Amino acid sequence: MKREIEFRVWDIEEKEIIDFNYLEVYKDLDAGGFFNIQDVFDNEVWIFMQYTGLKDKNGKKIFEGDICWADEYTFGGLNRVVEYRKGAFFLYSPKNLPTILNFFDSSEIEVTGNIYDNAELLNH
Repeated sequence: MKREIEFRVWDIEEKEIIDFNYLEVYKDLDAGGFFNIQDVFDNEVWIFMQYTGLKDKNGKKIFEGDICWADEYTFGGLNRVVEYRKGAFFLYSPKNLPTILNFFDSSEIEVTGNIYDNAELLNH
């Protein structure tokens, strides 16, 4: 089964998340200082977050950096952060061991925010 490869970007200067497709329009513009796609990834202005290929219980795409409420029975009822490590997407919580995201049914997960806009959710 093929997984859709998609990114979104945290713009450090503008302090907002933008769609990566928006950036592709500008990748060849001299004004932005980008001359090839590698330059886009190797800059200090954007933080890239990859789509996991999964959607939450509301049909919302789950990306790296998302904060997800994980079902209490299966995941302990904690907000967890989606991270990509060692070839897999994990749900991390400061209070519990990491859980492989792809291992469980994503219909038990709800995206409640992201680490840039809603870091306070990690205290719950």
